[in-house]
Amino acid sequence: MPKFDRDVFKCLINKVVIGETLEDETINPYTIRFICKNGTEINCEDKFTATSDKQYSNNIATREKQHN
Repeated sequence: MPKFDRDVFKCLINKVVIGETLEDETINPYTIRFICKNGTEINCEDKFTATSDKQYSNNIATREKQHN
C-alpha cells in the first residue's frame, strides 16, 4: 500500500493502546497494541535503552523549541 488509507484502518482496527503497565507497576511507553475488530491483537514493542530515553527527551525538547 503506497499510502495510509484511513477507511481501511477504520474497518480493521477497533482500538489502539499506546503504552502498558508492567507487573512491577512500572510504565513502558514504548509499546503499541492494535486491537482488531475480529478480536485479534497485534503487539509492537521497541527495545529502547536508557540512552534512548535520554535521546527521546532531547527530541521532545527540540520539537518544543521548533514550535515556539
